[in-house]
Amino acid sequence: MALVEEIADALLANDFSSTDEAKKIKLASGSTIEESCIAATATIGEKIELRRAESVAKNGSSLSIYVHANKRIAVLLNFKGEMPKEDAYNIAMHVAAMSPKYMTQDEIPED
Repeated sequence: MALVEEIADALLANDFSSTDEAKKIKLASGSTIEESCIAATATIGEKIELRRAESVAKNGSSLSIYVHANKRIAVLLNFKGEMPKEDAYNIAMHVAAMSPKYMTQDEIPED
């Protein structure tokens, strides 16, 4: 999990426009994300790879992040307007608890 957290911190701290650019970001350890994934693969024998990374511009909206204690479930809540941090965090936590099938309203079938 330490590698995942280090990658997440690096992605949040740097700008990138593609997954290929993201893989070239240097981690605190000095190696790139791609190099660290290759090293982890060699160490544990399972393929570790950053398959997708996307940068989201706030464009006047607000963000809240909730990461569950097991670190397997996370929600990034992007909403218009502002609200107290605690309220936004609680909404993100409830979204995680509901196990949603869709990420945006546009993905929901009309029927």
